[in-house]
Amino acid sequence: MSSLGMSLSGWLNRPYLDLGPAPEQVPNHTAALGIDCRSLFDGENTPWFWSSLNPSFREALIAETGLSAYDVSDPTRLAPELRTERWQHLCTLLEGGFTRLSVEEQVKVARLLNRMCFFRYVRDLIPPEAVDRAGDGPAHAALAWLRCAAGYKLWMEDAEPSYSLDEFERITKIAPPGLARINPLYQMVVQNVKHRNDVEATEYWQERHHRAILEAEPDLDRHDFLMAISRSHRVGGFVPQMRRDRAGTVREMDLAEDYARQMDFGTELQRAYARELLYPVRESRIKEALWLQDLDTALERAVVHRDAHPLDSRVWVHCGEVRIERDEPEEALHCFREAARLAPPGGDIARYMAGQCHEYLDDLPSALDAYLGALRVDPLGYSSAEGALRVAKAVGSGTARWAERAVAELTERGSQTPQEKAGGTDAYRNLPAPETDAHRDLTAPESTATAPQPADDSQEPTA
Repeated sequence: MSSLGMSLSGWLNRPYLDLGPAPEQVPNHTAALGIDCRSLFDGENTPWFWSSLNPSFREALIAETGLSAYDVSDPTRLAPELRTERWQHLCTLLEGGFTRLSVEEQVKVARLLNRMCFFRYVRDLIPPEAVDRAGDGPAHAALAWLRCAAGYKLWMEDAEPSYSLDEFERITKIAPPGLARINPLYQMVVQNVKHRNDVEATEYWQERHHRAILEAEPDLDRHDFLMAISRSHRVGGFVPQMRRDRAGTVREMDLAEDYARQMDFGTELQRAYARELLYPVRESRIKEALWLQDLDTALERAVVHRDAHPLDSRVWVHCGEVRIERDEPEEALHCFREAARLAPPGGDIARYMAGQCHEYLDDLPSALDAYLGALRVDPLGYSSAEGALRVAKAVGSGTARWAERAVAELTERGSQTPQEKAGGTDAYRNLPAPETDAHRDLTAPESTATAPQPADDSQEPTA
C-alpha cells in the first residue's frame, strides 16, 4: 500500500492529492473530481457536477493525513516524483500557457482546479476581464463563472476581500441564454439569502432565475433541464421559508425532489449526474424537517441520506445534528465520532460536537481530547479553544495554561469563523420559525450555541 493509502483520509481523498484513483462509494465531491478528470484527460463530454468543497479543505486534508509533501497551493509545485500521469498532464497544460489553450480547454482546466480547491490559483489564473467577455459565448460565460466562483469561495473564508456579488450580476446581464445565464442567476438567489437575508431581492432574482430556465427548456438536454428546474425549486423554497409559509416551503421542496428523481435514467454517467443532484436535495429536506420541527421525519431522512453515502463525513454530521435536536446525546456522539473518522471535510466540527456530547454525558477527559483534536485540524477554532479551556480547568489538566493562552490570542485576533461571517450556513436556523401552535425554538441549545456550523461544501442552499 502506498503512503497515500496508509491513512483512511488519504485513501478516500487520493484524487485531491495526486489525481490518482479513488475507491468505490467515495463521497460525491470526490466522484465529481473523477468526472472532471474524464472530461479534461479523456475527452468525454461530461455534465457539470456541482459538489464543491471550500478552500480550507486542502489544509484539513494535509492535517488529517500528515502528508505534508502534497501541501502545495500551485499544482506545478508538486514534486515530480509524486505526480501521477494525470497530474503531470495538468502541469504540462499549465506550464505551456493557460491563455494558449482554447476557451473550451481553459474551462475544463479551471473547472478541475476549482474542484481540487485551488481557488486562489484559479482566481489569479483567469483575468478579471473574463467577466466582461461572458457575452462572447457559453464557454466564455463558463470561464467567467469559474473565476467568480473561486472568488466567492475564497471570500467565504476571508481570503478574497475584492470579491463582490456584483461579479455574478454582471454575467447575468450579458451571458447568452441557457445554462450560461441560469448558473449565475442561481448564485444571485443563493447569496442574497445566505449573506443578505433579503427576501425582496431573493424573490426578484428567483423569478428571473426560474423564467430563464423555462425559456431555455427547448434548447436544453433533458437532464440539464431537470437539474436546473430542481435546483430552482430547491432555492425557491427560501422565499416561502423567509415568509414563514410552511405549505409553500414544502411545496417547493416536493417539486425539487420530484424533478431530481426524474433524472435517474440513461447512461452510467447520466445516472451519476442524477445521484449527484439528489444529494443536496436530501440534505435540504433534512433541514426543512428540522425547520418544521418534525424531528421524526428529519431523522428518517438523515438515516436514508447516511445509508446512501456511508463514507461521507458530512452525512454523519447531519445525523448527529438531528440527534442533538432530538436530545439523544449518546446517539449523536456515535455520529460525530464516525464523521471525525471519515473527515475531511468537517473534522474540526465533528470533533467539537463530539466534545459537546462528552461534556453533556459528563465524560470530561474525553471531551478535552475531542476539543484538542478539533484544534489540531483548525488551530483558529475559537469555540474549540474555549471548550478545551473550560474542561481542562474542570479536570485539573495542565493543558489549561495553554488553552487559556490560546483563547486570549484568538480573542485578540477577533477570530471569527467563515460561517459566523456568513450568518451561518444552516439557513433554517437563521430564518423565522414557521407559524405553528406548538412553537419550538430551533436555535442550538445553550451547550452548543457557539458550535461552528458545517461548511456548505456542495455550494448548495438548504431550505
